[in-house]
Amino acid sequence: MGRESQSGRFGGELPIACNLAGDEQAGRREAVRGLLDGGRLAGELDDGYEFAFPEAADRAMRLTEFIVAERSCCPFLSFELAFGPGGILLRIRGPEGTKQFIGEELVSGHER
Repeated sequence: MGRESQSGRFGGELPIACNLAGDEQAGRREAVRGLLDGGRLAGELDDGYEFAFPEAADRAMRLTEFIVAERSCCPFLSFELAFGPGGILLRIRGPEGTKQFIGEELVSGHER
């Protein structure tokens, strides 16, 4: 899944690739898709995607744990959680090439 190295949003060169490999990567992908199954694709951003989830304390905790775990294997990604009256929004963004990476890894099957 490696891609060319890109400049990170906060500086430095980070590859647009997951640090996991093989079974570990496949297991992580399945877990992430399971988490996203509880939400829906809310929109495309210039540099990523936005997912919407129903508001619930346990969902907020699971999304936060997801972000922490993803930062260790995909450090090029940027995450935002927004809480509002309609629920929780998760924005996943990154440098050029990230949107394609997210689309291939996560968005398939989560269209609106």
